[in-house]
Amino acid sequence: MNSVDYVVKVAKSLLSVCDGAHSLDYSGYNKVDAPVVRDILRRYNLGFADECDIEQLRKILLKYKRQIEAFGFDYSKLLKKVFDDNGTGIKVWTDGNILYIKSPYNEDFTKEIRQLKNRRWDSLKKANTIYITHDKKDALKALELVEKYYGIKVDIDIPDVPFGYVKGIRENGSGYIVFRTDYNEDFVAELREIKGFWDKSERVWKVRPANLTHIQKIRQLIEKWELVDDGSAKELLDTLEKKFEEVKREKQELLEMSKKVTTDVEVKTPPGLELYPFQKVGFEWLEKTKGRALIADEMGLGKSITVLTWLYNHPEIRPALIVCPNSVKLNWVREIKKWCPGESVFIIKGQSGYLPAGFNFYVINYDILDARKDQLEAMDFQMII
Repeated sequence: MNSVDYVVKVAKSLLSVCDGAHSLDYSGYNKVDAPVVRDILRRYNLGFADECDIEQLRKILLKYKRQIEAFGFDYSKLLKKVFDDNGTGIKVWTDGNILYIKSPYNEDFTKEIRQLKNRRWDSLKKANTIYITHDKKDALKALELVEKYYGIKVDIDIPDVPFGYVKGIRENGSGYIVFRTDYNEDFVAELREIKGFWDKSERVWKVRPANLTHIQKIRQLIEKWELVDDGSAKELLDTLEKKFEEVKREKQELLEMSKKVTTDVEVKTPPGLELYPFQKVGFEWLEKTKGRALIADEMGLGKSITVLTWLYNHPEIRPALIVCPNSVKLNWVREIKKWCPGESVFIIKGQSGYLPAGFNFYVINYDILDARKDQLEAMDFQMII
């Protein structure tokens, strides 16, 4: 028995070279058939094509045997009607990964076929539809029921379908992998191991790869379950892998740097001032992390000086906000004037009051941060210490 998707596939192939018989003979449909085929395929793509449309399309294709065979299709498959019931009143056909069964009402048949997990009722086609899974279990069972209750052995090829599909979706410099598959407990368990979550609205599984281990396991899943990838999943995984490899290298470099006590890096300082070797290491750390860092040296070893020297070398990073205990605000002002000479400093006092713009440094104590929150957010600080 023929299938809808086979007829449509052949029809689309001929349409791809069709010129309406205006310039080339034997190139697609003639000028009468061309608009009819286009209209039927348009309605098919919208989900409105009915049995009469597909049958009309099949009959049109019978005129183009030479071209159909030139495309490599089996012309003989088009000789059989897609919806031929052979006088039995039973019509069975496939369209993509859907098996359709249109039959006279039978209470016992209806009761049993409703038990199939992948069965649905198509009210437009007035037929039972069975989603064809990788194991074809429900589809084969449905054909058994047709034979059991109607005494008809249906001769139809159930198409092979993959267990599922996978797609990569890019999002804000990262992305996630979408899995649309048949249900399998083992597969779901493996997905959960890499923080897979079920999207109820889209009815798909999604995974946001967070590290190289996730990347490796997702690739193993795709290979193990033979999931079909349109190329987007591989592309996203390759991109994220490079990103995670770079992050891993940077972390390793920072880890090694955190153990250093001396460095050969050249540090520009105000005239007459010099950093200790371990402070230069802190400076190098800030350079590597572009100022996003935690310096955890012991108290009294000059962490403030290290940071201010880095800011002295980066005058473009202004204004800067320094948050500290109230008791050391003046100490910070003194060090700023020493290590960033000539730069302006404003000390923020109290929970309210005017906060002027235009200063290079602002110093505030912890306990009034919340009260000044709105004012501080409006200042667009480039650095917070």
